[in-house]
Amino acid sequence: MRRLHLWEFCDQSWVSGPLRESFMAVLNTVLPLTRIYRGMEKDYADFAKRLGTDKILDIASGSAGPTDNLLRDARRSGLNLPKIVVSDLFPQPERWQQLKTEFGEEAFAYIESPFSFADAARGEFPAVSIITALHHLRPEDAAELLQDMVRNGKSIFIAEPYPRSGWDLFRVFLPLALPLAFFVPFLRPMSFAAKLCCFSGITPFMIYIDGLVSVCRIYNIDEISAMLTPELSEKVIISAQYYPAIDGIIGGKSFSISIVQK
Repeated sequence: MRRLHLWEFCDQSWVSGPLRESFMAVLNTVLPLTRIYRGMEKDYADFAKRLGTDKILDIASGSAGPTDNLLRDARRSGLNLPKIVVSDLFPQPERWQQLKTEFGEEAFAYIESPFSFADAARGEFPAVSIITALHHLRPEDAAELLQDMVRNGKSIFIAEPYPRSGWDLFRVFLPLALPLAFFVPFLRPMSFAAKLCCFSGITPFMIYIDGLVSVCRIYNIDEISAMLTPELSEKVIISAQYYPAIDGIIGGKSFSISIVQK
């Protein structure tokens, strides 16, 4: 599918107020059920082990839904992950504090102030992860970010949930995410206005449109690798892994790509 250049049309950053509250509540309910990155916890741990680090900075973390899933899967499989430090340009400390309380400060931490991609490229962390977020950047901006990180000695772990295929999104969101959106108000505490967004169908509709546009923007592994110049590519080792997302519905489509400094 050809990528649609609708970069500003549907992005969670512009969803605000009750709609954002309901939007994030539905996503935080659906993601643990889909387990789109099931098995990624082992590759995440191996990434840190290869670097000899016990701490990874996660950028553009949002509400930390993918990190939540990652920690739960690791707990389920008895695997020790490096400490994950989440960050975002629009921090959500209240939500992040809940995760810190649940998983412990030895497993989870957060940066409370706004944190940009530029901060990550020039910061103190040698290992950075970008989970379900790289597609929010334009191609030229994504390339600039990755190049800047490699120049500054960073190793990067990138994960994306779907291939660039609207059909896979159709098969997942229609039978799962959309119906669940009408039940989430009964499962999570929400304001009355946020509940109305769910019951009216506004939130389910916006989640599907957001997902569809995001899928059309997702970069594949070859495109991500090509974002590095030949000179920078020689400085790193690039490897990719695939994961089964919702057995029997999607198959092995979710992926991660590791860019590790030599």
